[in-house]
Amino acid sequence: MLNKNILNLKGNLLMAMPDIGDQRFTESVIFICEHNKHGAMGLVINSTKSELKFENILDELNIHKEPQKKIDIQSGGPVESARGFILHSNDYKIDSTIIITEHIYLTASVDIIKDIANDKGPQNIRFTLGYTGWEPGQLEREIQENTWLHTSADHTLVFSSNTDQIWKNSVKTIGINISHFNHTPGHA
Repeated sequence: MLNKNILNLKGNLLMAMPDIGDQRFTESVIFICEHNKHGAMGLVINSTKSELKFENILDELNIHKEPQKKIDIQSGGPVESARGFILHSNDYKIDSTIIITEHIYLTASVDIIKDIANDKGPQNIRFTLGYTGWEPGQLEREIQENTWLHTSADHTLVFSSNTDQIWKNSVKTIGINISHFNHTPGHA
């Protein structure tokens, strides 16, 4: 359990501030899958598409069926970049599925990949490779240092097909006009 003075950001979106200082996270939006006393884990939901195609993963897993819909693969973050994670809608659940919010689930198994290939998977899918992680207290410090904004995750943003607009639209949900951003951070 987290200390009462520490936010639990599980199920929230983090939006990188314009002057984040790490090009890997410029205008990134990260869906927080876990946040506890051991740290935090999240998936970038608006990264560029991976060079790897879903068909390559199917070939590697020896699955000889392709889904009717196109599945894009994105980078979920720099940690364990070969490990796959699938954020998805709540219309699909197997034993290994983790419920993050009422509308957003996480499954990281070969079973979901097989079901997607056979058009039996969830309606909404965000397939990522890798994740973003923070040590205990690190994310809280970064928020205090004005590195990230945060807000509750809206499943329509998480599964938006217009990934180029996710950061802008996420920032708008908290009432901030991005043209007013000052690139010199301040502290409250």
